[in-house]
Amino acid sequence: MLNSDDVALFLAVLDHGSFSAAARALRRVPSAVSMGIAQLEAQLDLQLFDRSGREPRPTAAARSLEPQARRV
Repeated sequence: MLNSDDVALFLAVLDHGSFSAAARALRRVPSAVSMGIAQLEAQLDLQLFDRSGREPRPTAAARSLEPQARRV
């Protein structure tokens, strides 16, 4: 089950396009955002972001979770 902090973190990364931009928006350090997303991925047993490029790209799993997260 996602809590409100998990949802806010997930949506911030989606909306801002990077962990560092999401961190600035949430007034957190980038490592906290990265760690929070990693923990969320472990909790859900899903890869939400492809980290192979310069910026994280949402996976299909992230896109399918997005509408539910926006309703929370």
